[in-house]
Amino acid sequence: MILARVGAAAWRLLTDVRVAVVLIILLALSGLVATLVRQFPVTAANDPARYAAELAAVHQAWDPIAPLGLPVGSVLVDTFSAVGLFSVFSTPWFLLLMTTLTVSIVCCTLDRTPRLWRGARDVHVEQPQAFFDRSRGQRATIELTGLAAAGVADRAPDSAGAGADPELANAAADPELANAAADPELANTAAHPVSALRAVEGAFRAQHFRRQRVVQADGATVVYGDRNQYQMLATLLTHAGLVLFLLAGAVTAAASFEAVVFVGEGQTAPVRPIGTPGNLLLKVHDFSAPQRADGSFADFSTDLSVYQDGQELARKTIRVNDPLRVDGYAFHQNTFGPAAELTIHDAAGSLVWRGPLLLDDMLLGRPQGFMTIPGADVGLVAVLNEGADGVAQLVMQGVGPADPATGQNETLFLVTIPVGVTTDPEVTAGHTISWDGVGAWSGMVIRSDPGQPFIWLAFGLLIVGLMLTFYFPRRRAWARIEGDRIGLAFLADRYVDKDREFGQLRDEVQRRTGGHQAGS
Repeated sequence: MILARVGAAAWRLLTDVRVAVVLIILLALSGLVATLVRQFPVTAANDPARYAAELAAVHQAWDPIAPLGLPVGSVLVDTFSAVGLFSVFSTPWFLLLMTTLTVSIVCCTLDRTPRLWRGARDVHVEQPQAFFDRSRGQRATIELTGLAAAGVADRAPDSAGAGADPELANAAADPELANAAADPELANTAAHPVSALRAVEGAFRAQHFRRQRVVQADGATVVYGDRNQYQMLATLLTHAGLVLFLLAGAVTAAASFEAVVFVGEGQTAPVRPIGTPGNLLLKVHDFSAPQRADGSFADFSTDLSVYQDGQELARKTIRVNDPLRVDGYAFHQNTFGPAAELTIHDAAGSLVWRGPLLLDDMLLGRPQGFMTIPGADVGLVAVLNEGADGVAQLVMQGVGPADPATGQNETLFLVTIPVGVTTDPEVTAGHTISWDGVGAWSGMVIRSDPGQPFIWLAFGLLIVGLMLTFYFPRRRAWARIEGDRIGLAFLADRYVDKDREFGQLRDEVQRRTGGHQAGS
């Protein structure tokens, strides 16, 4: 019993439109915060070192904020970090809001669907005389003096009626008119000329009321027309689109992947951490960045291959707006920079490195890179410089392990060499280092978003639902034929110019019957 009451209360809460509005407002405010507050890159979420670096950068920018001497900036950074305002869209509270809104939309949809179906399916053809009162909006009465005078006084077509009404020419051969005479629902039609009914039906069809019904009610003939009868069900498509959008966001937050990798020419790099089952391996065969006469870059592209289990899955020359897509991943060209092509031998003369040292950082405005020499506790810092004569130089610093007492790294050597020169091993800590030339590295953004197909489907459902709602609203029309008078009534949803469309229907009925509007 208690569970039933709790369930009923939860259902009432989730189907309350006001709750959905509050959730939407909270989500909108969250999005506003994410717009105003710098958001950390997605790659920082699972990389503590990257997150710490991003947080330090924010501290550096915000810590000086100290109105009245109060260290507000530092407190704000720590508070924002704790609450998750630097990564709003992946915080638990934002995901909870999204989940609750999704459940609320689903419950509202389930709650409204039976009512929507009944509203679309059930129509009231018979309407009382008061329904056609001209004091209401979109109402009119048409006098049938002209048509009645031409006079088809019986349902069965005859030559006089057919001759008098151009639309009833050859009426004897018209199966619809023949059926009208035998229709028991339309019996007792002496006061309801066949020509009036046919004229009204034709006027309704001309105004696109294709779904029509004709009944007898209180001695009168009622014609009912319905246009876009099931249009209100389009809101179900809109709701489905919203739910899919939210689900796609959840899938993206839970299962998406994004990484930025820098790979030198001829080098390879894993897409995910080493040891990941089914991991992909990418290889940069070549990088190209042609320059214009003014020194600006005309383009930059990477000849890229993607491998899995030693087999090449795909190869393509990628550009900024032309990525390689394979196995659910998209490889986007993002940036590039110089690399120092090095050959390193150890003290025994063994080759320990041949390849590019990526100069992917800056030192005093100069490209800088770092690597650890394989097989040795020696770090190599390289800076690409330019001599006084304009010739490229490579400044290399060898650093040893940090001193436990001071925490400082010992400088083992500091040399400057031009291209094509090999260092003396006695100078470079027993290693022979040759600078073979300047190469390049390519920076790529790798993305995998399993929620993307759902986003496109949701987008399509939303567009279709909104188009049906705004461009195909429902219209309903009634005509009550009684004696020599026709009462007209018109109802329509929002987004319809009711006066204009009703005027067109009224004028069409007048034109086809030859009647005139009562009271005009």
